[in-house]
Amino acid sequence: MIEAIGILECLFAEHTKSSSAENLNDYTFKANVKGIKPNAEGNLGKYLGGFTHKDFFNLTLVTSEGQFTYQGGKNNSIFYQKLQETRIDPDLVDQLSIVLIIQKEAHDRNAYFVYEPATLFQELIGLKNVQLIQAISELFNQNESYLYFINSNTDLLYETRTIFAASSIEAKKQRETGDLDRAKIWERLKTVCHVSGINNCLALPEDFDLINEGGIPDTLKVKFSECKFMLALAVIFDLTEISNDAVKLKLSGYKVFELERSLTPMDTAELSNYYNIYNWIIAGGSIQDKTGLARNLISLNLGDGPSYPLSPSAYKSILSGYKVYERQNIKQYIELRNKMSDQIISFNEKATKIVDGFAGSFQKSTLAVVSLYATLIIGKVLSSSNVIGAFSLGATILSYVFLIISLVYFFMSRKEVHGDKKRLCDAYIRMKARNEDLLEKEDIKLILSDDADHKADLAYMDEKVKWFTTLWVILLSLFAVVTMILYVINVNS
Repeated sequence: MIEAIGILECLFAEHTKSSSAENLNDYTFKANVKGIKPNAEGNLGKYLGGFTHKDFFNLTLVTSEGQFTYQGGKNNSIFYQKLQETRIDPDLVDQLSIVLIIQKEAHDRNAYFVYEPATLFQELIGLKNVQLIQAISELFNQNESYLYFINSNTDLLYETRTIFAASSIEAKKQRETGDLDRAKIWERLKTVCHVSGINNCLALPEDFDLINEGGIPDTLKVKFSECKFMLALAVIFDLTEISNDAVKLKLSGYKVFELERSLTPMDTAELSNYYNIYNWIIAGGSIQDKTGLARNLISLNLGDGPSYPLSPSAYKSILSGYKVYERQNIKQYIELRNKMSDQIISFNEKATKIVDGFAGSFQKSTLAVVSLYATLIIGKVLSSSNVIGAFSLGATILSYVFLIISLVYFFMSRKEVHGDKKRLCDAYIRMKARNEDLLEKEDIKLILSDDADHKADLAYMDEKVKWFTTLWVILLSLFAVVTMILYVINVNS
């Protein structure tokens, strides 16, 4: 990464740092300088060209007669011209200062350069807890599941479960982690809790869970613990209202509690207890069931006000309570699975019944038409030996009327089948939706074999309807053609 000293050494013979500041978004370096180098443009271009990843920066040179700025990523010919004019002006060359502002950007998707770790740490320590959570959350809003802070100091080994220090982009690539869908996690959490005071929060308690403290000041460790505690409480309690100085909480369990905790400073004595509960809630299973059980048992394990301390045994009580809950509900779960299996069989029977109904309509229509033709032919045979004579004009018209009625009956039957099929699909969707209140979507998907039986039923219906439709159309067409041929022969004879 580029460094302030490296930039100044390209441009000036001497430089003395006057101040610096750094936060998560930018780095500011101020210095007094002397002796502008004659080949400043070439030196800086060569220096910047040696970096694959670098942040853009603005460098403002302040003289007694004014100031002019180098802007990263833009044409800076005027800056270099002014620089050379200043270099040869004896009244200006010894009265110079610079302001260097480096604007931080994400590199390799989610890595940020840190220019002065100690300065950045002091900036973070000076933030209020809610401000620190907001700042980290904004970085996660802009980027990916995890964050990396890059600095060449190999003594900085700090890391949380989602935020890591690395000495270079290459070192960061060697320890890439998987994906963490923060938006999806918070979508689930928002179904059981409401948090106000942090805009578009994507930060999680594990973001502040230090698993390696290398290089982190003690005061910043404390602040991270406070932020972790705040976010864990926000998930476990029903309502959380965070301000700069306090967090107000409401818990609705067997008992209802409303409490307020100070953030200046925040007592984290109960952090381990609440953080264990948080990790258990999000570890898997129904988050609604687990949160409801946790709140009920927490409400029975809170001490007296105003602090309402949580009993150290609360976490174990919750684990025991959940085991009892699972045993009580395993029978209901098995019954529910069996009920869904019975419903699948019922849908299969309904699909078969729909197809049988269409087939029955085809048989009735065919029987009616065949009966008409049999009546005409048998009647003519009994009265005379000439069968063709049966297809007089009147008989032919009557035959076509029957054929048209049969065709209309065919369209009505086909429409009824499509209506029954749609009602069957709607009923299947409603059945799945009802069970989603009791079972996980993935479990329902497994029980229903990813809708394999339902799809097979629909395919069976489509195939049978297509087959009977083809047969019905062929028979009606055949009767129509034969009737016309026999009528023409009768007329000619």
